[in-house]
Amino acid sequence: MNLKGEARLLPRHPNPHTTESLWGYILRVSRANGFRSPWAVIERSGMEQFEARGASINLTKLAAITRKDQARLQNIGYESGTEERSYVLLGHRVPRTALELEQPRVCPECLETLGFIEAHWDLEIMTACPVHLCSAVQNCAACGDRLRWFRPDLLRCHCGARIESGFGASFSAGEVDLLQVIRVKVLRLLPLIDGSSGLPAIDLYQLELSDLLRLANVLQDCRRLLSGNEESPNDQTIAVAGAAQYLRDWPIRFFGLLRDLRTLHLDDALTIRGLYSPIYNAFLRRRESDTLDFMRRAFLEFVSNHVEGEAPDLRVMRSFGFQAERRFITPAELSRRLNIDPRAVARSIPPQESKGKRSKIWRSIDL
Repeated sequence: MNLKGEARLLPRHPNPHTTESLWGYILRVSRANGFRSPWAVIERSGMEQFEARGASINLTKLAAITRKDQARLQNIGYESGTEERSYVLLGHRVPRTALELEQPRVCPECLETLGFIEAHWDLEIMTACPVHLCSAVQNCAACGDRLRWFRPDLLRCHCGARIESGFGASFSAGEVDLLQVIRVKVLRLLPLIDGSSGLPAIDLYQLELSDLLRLANVLQDCRRLLSGNEESPNDQTIAVAGAAQYLRDWPIRFFGLLRDLRTLHLDDALTIRGLYSPIYNAFLRRRESDTLDFMRRAFLEFVSNHVEGEAPDLRVMRSFGFQAERRFITPAELSRRLNIDPRAVARSIPPQESKGKRSKIWRSIDL
């Protein structure tokens, strides 16, 4: 009988794959040693219950019974070794809320091919497999229960039934491409994307994983806002569809989103920040990273050339660090360019239909 806190070496200790899910590795170690559940691995390691829950796994004790270098396990671990309450996935910094470690999901087709669970399946947003074009399996078809990590085998439910593939659902080309971008980003693979959906795949791939996940969530927030269903549940399948909806055929559908946001806020917003919230607030307000410039350029192109009779504030353009060719300019800017009195320019502008207090702010000249 194993005494509390006492570790007992395992007879078999397979090597972890560099792109493997940590919980998936523990399940694979359990299977290799003939256990019915990874709980036996945790007990033999001497871990307390709180040391083997979610993202918190005592890698020191796990390394001891598997005879592995702890740094090797740290590479597939979830907790940052440098900052407290900071989480990573294969070295990518991610918010804890992005990880789904309590209710696992898998692609049986991938498991049949690889023999292990890839780390990107630890992300909540991975609702389908972009390789085999099938839904991620979250429930056992035999017993109906959610899958658990504490099960006898990678492809075996805790009830003993085999986990079958989740074919049947259909996914748009944009959803498949977006999930593939996330997958290759997590696994640090070459960004080989089909591209038929028109997603800005290379630009998305260059984002930090945390920014990529945040972008998907913000675009889904926009979709809920425009549909009037702000209280809809956090369905990640819908989140993927919502994000892909505005990223495909880049930047045409993104322009459509900006146009819809502007129409929604037109009655009560006076500034660019207000008109294009939450996109502007989340990604455009300040220049945190050059990798987001593809969004800033598209945004500046839209407000410069696709909004009839309106011109962006030059301060917005300077904050982005670059400029765009513009169809419209403000009367004040024209007076500076021509070096003439602003009142003379104002008198030369044709009368515009009154828009109340907005007319003084957005009145501009078509070049």
